[in-house]
Amino acid sequence: MNQAAISRALAALRDVAGVHGSFVLQQSGELIGKDLPAVFHDELFVEVGARLSRFVETLAADGDEVSSAILRFDEHRLYVTRFAHGLLAVITANDINAAALRMALTLTTRRLEPEIVALLRSPAPPVASSRSSVTPPPPSVAGSHGVPRTYRGRVISG
Repeated sequence: MNQAAISRALAALRDVAGVHGSFVLQQSGELIGKDLPAVFHDELFVEVGARLSRFVETLAADGDEVSSAILRFDEHRLYVTRFAHGLLAVITANDINAAALRMALTLTTRRLEPEIVALLRSPAPPVASSRSSVTPPPPSVAGSHGVPRTYRGRVISG
């Protein structure tokens, strides 16, 4: 996987006025890359990625083909675009030029798709989370096979 190519593709989205940043996920919700301010730590995407993935799956549960969704908030919007092997999410201002953003999303997904296919063929670890360096809990908290029990990505105790 060429992380530099993914970073360049995401950074190009900022050429559209009103785009604050973006990130790309595998269909399963794992973070592949991001172009966001430093305040958005990688650990945040463990939960956000899983939720966005479930959200898109839920929208498609009725058999409808879901290619995109817009989540509107008071001060910004989150555009989520689904493509063959991933999800592209873009955080924007409310007054964004939707036509310009759609065109940029189409071009960006075309650039990202081969990179994600390459990732799936030769799996490299997704963007590292600092939680992965946490030492495992004592055996008393472990599940039936000695594996720590987790809930929403967090180890649970007793």
